[in-house]
Amino acid sequence: MSTGRISRQITIKVENDQPGILAKVTGAIYEMGVNIEAICAYSWEGSAIFMLVTSDNESAKEALSSNGFSAEEEEVVLIEMADEPGNLSGAAKKLADNGVNLQFIYATATGTTSLIVLRADDNSQALTVLS
Repeated sequence: MSTGRISRQITIKVENDQPGILAKVTGAIYEMGVNIEAICAYSWEGSAIFMLVTSDNESAKEALSSNGFSAEEEEVVLIEMADEPGNLSGAAKKLADNGVNLQFIYATATGTTSLIVLRADDNSQALTVLS
């Protein structure tokens, strides 16, 4: 059984990727008392890219801005499901069988529950298929 909802994530692109950027981004958010619920971070062509789901995007964006980072928000789908073998595969098959094209997906798990973050060409359809 899974539950889902439409939400928003923060996306940050930092030019000149260098050691310590992750600490600066997460530290700024922490200092505002905001929880990071899921994160995807990677380096691409010399830039650091962060995608974050937080407990309070407005406060997180304020903290990032005051530390020199530019953050944008975009709609995503959040799906919570049991952290068990095969659940993600089953969800992926449902999406494929219903013609839902994904732009990206990332996840975090606690040992009992997984939080899947995804963006599809049609987020409403993805949510309907997986809920």
